[in-house]
Amino acid sequence: MRLRASERFTLALENGLRVESAPTHSRVDAYLSVDPASLLLVMPGRQSVWRAVRGGKVMAWGQRPQALLTLLRNTLLP
Repeated sequence: MRLRASERFTLALENGLRVESAPTHSRVDAYLSVDPASLLLVMPGRQSVWRAVRGGKVMAWGQRPQALLTLLRNTLLP
């Protein structure tokens, strides 16, 4: 995941959610470039993922970009 105008980091959904500050060089299912403000709207469900994609605020690519939807469904915000 890359927050635009910020650093890159890796999210792993293996036996819980793990965040790594440095990107790993191993194969990943999906890459995500996202505008931070849009992420704050999409994560709690205040804005549709598809609206953010259409507006160019979210871009996903890779071997399995649909895995990002699984991540969103399994992430609970405090």
